[in-house]
Amino acid sequence: MKHFLMMTIVTILYFGNTMYASEEALTKMVPIVVDDLIVIVPVVMPVVIPLAFVIDSQKGTATNTQTNEIWQNGGLSHSSREDAIEHCNTLNYADITHWRLPTSAEAQYFHAKMNIQGNVPTQLFSGCLADITSDGYVKTKVGAEQFDGNPGDSINFSGSANVRCISDNK
Repeated sequence: MKHFLMMTIVTILYFGNTMYASEEALTKMVPIVVDDLIVIVPVVMPVVIPLAFVIDSQKGTATNTQTNEIWQNGGLSHSSREDAIEHCNTLNYADITHWRLPTSAEAQYFHAKMNIQGNVPTQLFSGCLADITSDGYVKTKVGAEQFDGNPGDSINFSGSANVRCISDNK
């Protein structure tokens, strides 16, 4: 009597700023017979999935590969919303002088995609719960762990928090 064993192989490799994933590219199943055991092994071809953000650790920035927006990922400030708006409007960082405070939707996308990539956004203070946005606050990874939810989710918060600016790079 022959037995069947299905094997699933999922491989994610990073080369430069591109993620290669095999889980979406199964082309066919190939049986391999060893004694009375038949093992079904998938034959895969990699699918190229571009990363959402490319990190420049020297400049302390993260660039959205879809929109070319540049996010501040270093040299953060910690302040109130009023001071945060002024901070971003006058910031000269990474050779860029036109910065602004992101919207909650932009910050949610940033935190979600960065965490999926395994690049947790930097924080000024390791225990900071939130980033300030132009229309509210969003959870940092620490905020999501402490108050449930996901990084980038809206949080009912007030007071000083991380200030992370964004440039439209235009």
